[in-house]
Amino acid sequence: MSASQKAKDAGLKSLQEAAEICGRSADLLTRWEKEYPDLFDAVIAGCASKKLNIDFLKKKLELVKLIEEVESCKNTLAKSE
Repeated sequence: MSASQKAKDAGLKSLQEAAEICGRSADLLTRWEKEYPDLFDAVIAGCASKKLNIDFLKKKLELVKLIEEVESCKNTLAKSE
């Protein structure tokens, strides 16, 4: 299985996304996959975990903004009554 496929199987869009998350080049990650498979697997797992955390925080921020909008609408309605 290729380095790119392993990244995708871990939940990343691509090996390039893993490279961006960990701050290393995709070429280096590909080399690690061949020369240091355990290191590569650990890096990909860490990147996938970090992506999940980032996605979770983005969703949480969206939810907070929605709650603020609802509160604002409730306040506006209460003032008009």
